[in-house]
Amino acid sequence: MHIPATNETIKSINYELCSKMKKNAIIVNTARKEVINEDEIIKLMEKRNDIKYVTDLTPDKDNIFKEKFKGRYFAAEKGNYMRNALIP
Repeated sequence: MHIPATNETIKSINYELCSKMKKNAIIVNTARKEVINEDEIIKLMEKRNDIKYVTDLTPDKDNIFKEKFKGRYFAAEKGNYMRNALIP
């Protein structure tokens, strides 16, 4: 998804919305981290082992995602892609 952070979209990516996703779905966030309800995405990923979460911004609960969802959670800070690709 790529949506702006507005009063209507903040924390709008939540359990209710994402629980309707098909099996083996991947949540890809290239938007603002404020649009993700992190607690509810954690809840979803605890209940559904098939869901993956990819984001180009480090969430506030990055440590929880890393600890609980190894192999299903991937995050990179915006702007680091090129540096990481060029530095061995």
